[in-house]
Amino acid sequence: MSYPHIAPEEIENWFTYHAPTVQQASHYEALRSAGRQLANVINNLTPESQEKWQAIFELRSVIMWANAAIACNAETNTPW
Repeated sequence: MSYPHIAPEEIENWFTYHAPTVQQASHYEALRSAGRQLANVINNLTPESQEKWQAIFELRSVIMWANAAIACNAETNTPW
């Protein structure tokens, strides 16, 4: 498998703090709230198990990647 070249500008963007705008902050909170709700549903409806732990762990990852999508792409597709 080959991977695309990573441009220096991408590395700069990925490893730079992006202070959120007011609109972005509300988007982050909406994502965290939805993630928290789903995590509680998973926690309440599934038995204690490795699968339950993995589901909640992966949900954390999903929310982090969604937040990164907002932070790292603000200048390319800014609806706010």
